Amino acid sequence: MSGVYNSRLTPEGDAADIDALQTAGLDTASAVVVTSHDDDFNVYLTLYCRRLRPDLQIVSRATSERNVATLYRAGADSVLSYATIGATAMWNDLGRAHRVVIAEGNELFSAPRPRSLSQVVLRDEKVHNATGCHIVAALDSQGTLLVDPEQLESGDLKSLVLLGDRHAERSFRDKYAKDA
Repeated sequence: MSGVYNSRLTPEGDAADIDALQTAGLDTASAVVVTSHDDDFNVYLTLYCRRLRPDLQIVSRATSERNVATLYRAGADSVLSYATIGATAMWNDLGRAHRVVIAEGNELFSAPRPRSLSQVVLRDEKVHNATGCHIVAALDSQGTLLVDPEQLESGDLKSLVLLGDRHAERSFRDKYAKDA
């Protein structure tokens, strides 16, 4: 028996049952998070939810790394895997980097602010189109996290906090590292 949840109520039932999903608010939901301990069931629920609501944002969990690609093929927009989250946590503990895994292939990371991005804004399309990275915040010279667009325009920005996959990060560093 797998449960379904929304913030207004917590109905109990089988998540593969259309009535349980509708009671949980599937018809009006903007996203579904599939988190059973069984990867096969997660693949099934991802396929099922994708067929019921093609426009739905679906985040699915993979307990085995070999199932990540299968969950993407089943229709997941994002996949969280224990292996990637664990490896990133160990890497951070070793002091090699400070990153946060949002989902398989999507990480938050920081980079020095390039001089050419002195008038940086959140979600700058120019940066995204050139690199695949989204600017989501910045750090000032005191290490304060700035997420307000007005603060970014007037602040003494030391580094940017970006969201992207490893390829986007490499593209950002290749394009802007020499300008930092």
